Amino acid sequence: DTADAILASMSHPALDLATLVAERQKSEVHLLTVCNEEERGAAQKLLDSLAAAIPPSITVTRMIVRGSDVEKEICKYVDRTNADALFVNAQASVSEMKVDIIRQISAPVMVVPPR
Repeated sequence: DTADAILASMSHPALDLATLVAERQKSEVHLLTVCNEEERGAAQKLLDSLAAAIPPSITVTRMIVRGSDVEKEICKYVDRTNADALFVNAQASVSEMKVDIIRQISAPVMVVPPR
């Protein structure tokens, strides 16, 4: 597989779990964000900061996808990379967007609650 874990997130619980799985499975992590062109610089900084928290023994791919339909772009990326799992953060409840992703995606989704 080209991608074993994809993280579509902005905070660390999902990142921590994706990193643990990648370490144990000797696999890689893809950090994914979907944004418009004006947000690209901020998205790059975010992905760089998240990547810095991942041990150097794990291969990290940073991917910025330009678009406005987040669910569609995440599902397409997971399919294109043949990902084994998608890790997302959850708040008190699962958002409608995450429910839509879970319904459409071809890989298991790990919804990670806050600590």
